[in-house]
Amino acid sequence: MKVAIRVDASQSIGIGHLQRCMALADALVHLGASVHVLTRNFDGVSCQLLKNSTLQITWLEKPSKSFFHARNQESCPLADWAGLDWEEDAAECISALADVNYDWVIVDHYALDALWHCNIVEHIRSKILIIDDLGDRKLNGDILLDQNLSSDYLKKYQGKLPSEEHKKIKFLTGPRYALLSKTYATKGNKYQFNEGVRSIGIFMGGGDIFSASSKVLGICREMAGFTGLIEIATVSTNPNLAELMESADKWPDTNILIDQPNLASFFSKHDLQIGAGGGASWERCSAGAPSIAVILSDNQNMVIPALEELGAVVSAKLADVNGIVSSNQESKMEVQLLDNVLVNLINDPSKRRHLHETALGIVDGRGAQRVALHMFIDQLQLRLARMEDAATLFAWRNDPVTRGVSTSTHSFDYDSHLQWMVSSLANDKRTLLVASVGSQDVGSIRFDKSIDNSATVSLYTDPKMLGLGVGSRMLALGERYMLENVNNTSSFVAQVVDNNQVSRQMFLRNGYAMQMNSFRKDACIDKI
Repeated sequence: MKVAIRVDASQSIGIGHLQRCMALADALVHLGASVHVLTRNFDGVSCQLLKNSTLQITWLEKPSKSFFHARNQESCPLADWAGLDWEEDAAECISALADVNYDWVIVDHYALDALWHCNIVEHIRSKILIIDDLGDRKLNGDILLDQNLSSDYLKKYQGKLPSEEHKKIKFLTGPRYALLSKTYATKGNKYQFNEGVRSIGIFMGGGDIFSASSKVLGICREMAGFTGLIEIATVSTNPNLAELMESADKWPDTNILIDQPNLASFFSKHDLQIGAGGGASWERCSAGAPSIAVILSDNQNMVIPALEELGAVVSAKLADVNGIVSSNQESKMEVQLLDNVLVNLINDPSKRRHLHETALGIVDGRGAQRVALHMFIDQLQLRLARMEDAATLFAWRNDPVTRGVSTSTHSFDYDSHLQWMVSSLANDKRTLLVASVGSQDVGSIRFDKSIDNSATVSLYTDPKMLGLGVGSRMLALGERYMLENVNNTSSFVAQVVDNNQVSRQMFLRNGYAMQMNSFRKDACIDKI
């Protein structure tokens, strides 16, 4: 499994694109894929972020002069972010990728559109996964990933996708697919609510445009009168770092954290977070951090209004000082100045608790894992279960989501499960299989042979990975395994509860027919 990623980071672009791509790269490597990153070192930002990376990295040439694209501004509004024309960018990438057969090329770049996508496919012959959230230009690929909230994704990208009936892009949409580091999925990086605000965390993005960190710090100390601990996360390439450090020296209990490998513990540590409304918004949600979101660029309007309407963040604006104009233009809610919002939240624990609980329910930190599995679901394989699988199968089967759609909805204890595993592995009438993609186990399927040689099938997936096509793929491979390895299998039978419409449709799609209260399919290799 070979994947290339085209992405940039800089003071003007920010670090969010590169960070989310690195989260996806980590998930792909976990599956067993090799990942090749293609990026430009505009101003040291991407170099700093990737300095400890073990991935293969090709540093594309830094543009030698300022560039403004000649194409119509409406066709690709941010085309100048690439620093050169798309043909030159594509040619460099094609040259760098020419010697290897890549399964996928991932592109996360507002400056690259369908012209670039098609040119890459023509030469590289790979699939294309596009990461986008603007919907401001034409796109052409196999998967479109938009991790932001939207009431109508088809409308958002209307007129931007291929119109041919045979070329339909698969959508992966919403914060379920938010690309976060795997550390955000761990329970240890979740904020534990406290009635009082003991400390405040500030992260205004990697670029820290308009020296927003210093201004927010001043508002916290001087206008809101907060005297507790304040920590500010930033990067060493922050062009306003000297000013920020000078500002921090004015007050006690003010710390600056530079170049943290990730901010999971930072977001879970403080009773209130203040941040720019970019990709870090999903990280704060995953940590359950009560947050104030300040919009500092237009593309951040794609995130914050929807989160605010859900009750997961409160938006605020900075006054029009030294060029900063911050507004939540897309939101129907009135946007107040940061000092007013800050004082109100500090004095309103019930509001902060609501923000905390709502945010936790939006993002679970497993989005990168889901996207990686989507990309390589056709490489799913089955193997015979072993006793070492007992804990994993127990967690999946005993999960409330699994029990809610099973014929037996009761929970059971681990000792009973271990006994069941021992008897199942010793039962020559039972075939218990585990499905995996690369090194990631994703589901289990069981066949029980009856006296008439029919095989009753039962399957379930990792509850966190529902909706990825695992069940259908696992069913087809399981049937083939039985026909090739277990003699005299005459048919397959499945019992599905009425409320499990997803499974009922899956069996119908896989050639099963409804007979009385069960689904049945003749065992024939030609039908698999």
